[in-house]
Amino acid sequence: MKLHFEIASTFEAVDQVVQQIVKTFKNDFPNHPPRTAFIIDFALREIMNNAVEHGNRMDVNKRVLCDFYVEEQRIYLAITDEGSGFELNKAIPEDVLQDLTRERNRGLQIISLMGFTVSVLGSSVRAELNLETVEKREVIASEKRS
Repeated sequence: MKLHFEIASTFEAVDQVVQQIVKTFKNDFPNHPPRTAFIIDFALREIMNNAVEHGNRMDVNKRVLCDFYVEEQRIYLAITDEGSGFELNKAIPEDVLQDLTRERNRGLQIISLMGFTVSVLGSSVRAELNLETVEKREVIASEKRS
């Protein structure tokens, strides 16, 4: 499954793309737990909203590119904006784990905690998720609830 989108820099456009990707994922891979769809939704929204707000500075004339694909047991996201880019180690404050409930500067760290490997190259954020890891976490979580 490979999907590619090019959208205007609006939160509404992000919402439409995320809904379409999650719906397609659920239809194409119905055996994955619902948590997987939530994780995909969260990561896409966070990275794409950052591209709109921080990369393209809410300029509707600038575009955001989104590539989403599933290959075997891995999900790959690549989100590119027209901004100047950033350095990942400077984007995530060292004390972010002390307060994950604050309003700003926590999204990429939360995505990492969900299991994604995140990298940045210029104005492109790439994230990779091993689905087997997510499913193992789901089994462990449900065993703890029992």
